[in-house]
Amino acid sequence: MANENTWATLSQATLQSSGASAAAAAIVAGGTLATSTHSNYTGVDLVLTGTMAASIAAASNYFSVYARAINIDGTNDMPVPGASFKAKYVGAIQFAGSSASAAQTGFLENVETSWADVEFYLENNCNATLNAGWTLKATPKTNKPAA
Repeated sequence: MANENTWATLSQATLQSSGASAAAAAIVAGGTLATSTHSNYTGVDLVLTGTMAASIAAASNYFSVYARAINIDGTNDMPVPGASFKAKYVGAIQFAGSSASAAQTGFLENVETSWADVEFYLENNCNATLNAGWTLKATPKTNKPAA
């Protein structure tokens, strides 16, 4: 139907291809999405894939996702997230409760990225270590009227 609202997407980009292990409560860098990858796209869908070092319960199975704007004033950036400054919270990626070493995939949709180049950070709230080798991928997308 003409002018119907539809999603337009770009190819999925790998932001982190083999992340280091992340202990419970740790904040780790998830990779950078530069505007050269998404300049005409207002948001992204994020996919986190990895395995946990120990079983996780259904009540403690998520990663908080923070966005750090970079190159916002020339080459100036927001501060790096840490224990006392967590940056811009953009959502949570859930993992299913499972036994250790079971492959996990979590999804966070519609993260707004139109405001700058973005560096993503993950805070492990799973009460278990995320094993090394995890990946974070982003699919840039935007709304547009159909032809």
